Amino acid sequence: MMLRLIAVPGRYRLLCPAIVLALFAPSAQAGAADPPLQSFSRFVEALAADPSAPPGFAVVVVDKDRTVYAKAFGTRDLRTRAALTLDTAMYNGSLTKAYVGLLAARLDGEGRLPLSSSLKDVWPDITLPTRHDPAAITAAAFLSHSSGIEAGGLNWRYGATGEFVPADVPAHLAAYATASDRAFEYGNFGPVVYTAMAEKRTGEDWRDLLRSYVFRPLGLSRTSARPEDLPAAETALCHTRSQGLWRPLTKPAALFNAGGGMNASPRDTASFLAAFASRGRSAAGMISPAILAKTYQPVSRQDQDFFGFKRWGYGLGWDLATYGGRQVVARSGGYTGCRSMMAFLPERGLGIVVLTLGDVGGNLLNASIIQQGFDYWTQNPAADQRAGERLRTFSADVGKAIAEIDKAVLPKWRPPLAGGEDYVGWYENKRLGRISVALHPGGLIATAGASTMSLAPGKPDAFEAVDTLTFQGPTALVFRRDARNKVGSLMLDDDEYQKRANP
Repeated sequence: MMLRLIAVPGRYRLLCPAIVLALFAPSAQAGAADPPLQSFSRFVEALAADPSAPPGFAVVVVDKDRTVYAKAFGTRDLRTRAALTLDTAMYNGSLTKAYVGLLAARLDGEGRLPLSSSLKDVWPDITLPTRHDPAAITAAAFLSHSSGIEAGGLNWRYGATGEFVPADVPAHLAAYATASDRAFEYGNFGPVVYTAMAEKRTGEDWRDLLRSYVFRPLGLSRTSARPEDLPAAETALCHTRSQGLWRPLTKPAALFNAGGGMNASPRDTASFLAAFASRGRSAAGMISPAILAKTYQPVSRQDQDFFGFKRWGYGLGWDLATYGGRQVVARSGGYTGCRSMMAFLPERGLGIVVLTLGDVGGNLLNASIIQQGFDYWTQNPAADQRAGERLRTFSADVGKAIAEIDKAVLPKWRPPLAGGEDYVGWYENKRLGRISVALHPGGLIATAGASTMSLAPGKPDAFEAVDTLTFQGPTALVFRRDARNKVGSLMLDDDEYQKRANP
């Protein structure tokens, strides 16, 4: 049976979805007797042809140290329609945590920064404004999201404004750390604090440490935690859905951090994953199997269902999960306009990477491809049935989500109702930093480091802030006036910033 496709710049569109679904209907000719590679390839091609598919994505499957499937679909930039390739660098989000975990295991193995090192070991004078003893909070606890303390504003600095310096971490924790109300608190905070500890102990930038201990030993030439290291012409853009269109964007370099901050090609990402799936064989002895395995030994516990994966534990940057009764080691990540996922079956040596240049439906696409691959290569008799179900689910769920997003209306950027000049100036929160408010032709703009927000007025002194890069929001921003009716501060969500005379 031949499947007719119609070419559209940068992708393919399916003429008859019913034909694709029929390809995966259980039959006497389908199932375990059908080679996994052929069935998997048909499944991925069908997803790529779906009208709800993202502008571009790439898939690589490794069987121990062999690549058995590798293909890129669509475009890396909708503005130019340039093709996405397996060597195009793509933002990988929280996949970064697995790389940092391997760095940590290597520094531990060399004794440069043992995983048992505490905050007190690294910063002897540190104190915390909580009941926690700094001598009892270790590097391993930060990497496994089980430190017991929260960011206290650090996440805003490294994740939203980029106004973050690792050397400021101990003073910030001493002033603003708070107790977490959960034993496992996933986020970027732990890896960021860990890399601040590593920089203090080694005297080297965490990005240079990654290059020396992870990228070079594994031969990753198109992977970097610095966007400027890779040519812009060979780097993909993330694409977010807004106002009926996919819109390209790039995460600012200032916001790259140890919890989410790397560009890597699909081929390089597969090489990284293959080192684990092959138990070090693909690494040619550069990193030992024991060091690799240390990163996915359980350190903390969690209980979460994530798109069909049952997460029960966490290692050093890896989620420990089950799927279909099998143990899975996985990591997922994302930023506005990008989603990523990689996972492997330790007992089988099978690993799958999916990097996606679209946020709407991105996690569902990635999980569907990985789970379908696991089903095929482990010869699950229900694999073809599940393929049809996954295609229907993706088409229906993502199509509905896109329709809802396209109907949404963002607040319009326009001049404030009155007194716009009164809002202009600098506002400061000692814990979070500064916000600058300026009046531009057409409306107000608020800037906090790498984050810029357009302010749409509602009631007097009350605005809705929308990020001008990611279209995230709206977030409530309210100006407060003093007894003289002068603007004295602003509230962004629940945080107050005092107006200052000078920057």
